Amino acid sequence: MTYYDKNALKLSHTLFRERIKEGDIAVDATAGRGRDTLLLSELVGDTGHVYAFDIQADAIRYGVEHFRRHRGQCMGTVVWQLNDIWPVASWSSID
Repeated sequence: MTYYDKNALKLSHTLFRERIKEGDIAVDATAGRGRDTLLLSELVGDTGHVYAFDIQADAIRYGVEHFRRHRGQCMGTVVWQLNDIWPVASWSSID
């Protein structure tokens, strides 16, 4: 991670801690490796929910592996791939 990436991550996590409370619903629209998603899940606690999305296969793989390592804080991952010309799920997996 570069100097700027670390500062951006630190700033965003500071803002998360100031705004997100136990029981909230949070959205991580760029789940990536799961760093933000894990922090969000800690902040919303057992009574809140985090919805995390990503469109890159590597990001989804890293995220699922990261969440598996944090079993107990994250109790599941749903991956849904829509790549058909019809509005249906062509395949999906539930972790």
